[in-house]
Amino acid sequence: MNKSYLKSGLFSLIAIAMITACEYAPATEPKQSKPIPTSAVSNKEIESSGVLFISALSRSQQAYFMEKNKFSPTIDYTGTGIKAEDSKYYKLAIVSLQPKQVVMSATAKQDNVNSFSASVFVINNAGMKTLMSIVCSTDVPSKTPPIGAAPPQSGVLTCPIGSSIVK
Repeated sequence: MNKSYLKSGLFSLIAIAMITACEYAPATEPKQSKPIPTSAVSNKEIESSGVLFISALSRSQQAYFMEKNKFSPTIDYTGTGIKAEDSKYYKLAIVSLQPKQVVMSATAKQDNVNSFSASVFVINNAGMKTLMSIVCSTDVPSKTPPIGAAPPQSGVLTCPIGSSIVK
């Protein structure tokens, strides 16, 4: 397995652990601290967590494919430790699974934030299998994620209408 995939997978797992730790209150709160109201979390912070979750799922699907020559049928099997309901702000799902592509979504649980999708494709390039992926965000806040990218044309992936590539 390529070391860069392992490094990116480890980075993703660390990022997910940090997000998960931030979303849950400690077992005992110090007497002097007051809980921060949910409204104090900005929409950009919420969207950043959605991007991290969907990006981690995309990378884990790529690693899973490199190891097993197929995509994981469920989020639980991707090896990230992420569950579909782990995120406080997003519902995660695998919405389409085919032998040469998988589409995942992060659907916003509240208004005023964007939803996301990630698509991973297997491309045959001169007899070698190459993986291509893209993460798309709705252009406006929505509880409906983008439908997923179309297969690449001339080696280029594009997001569906009404969504843009997450950089």
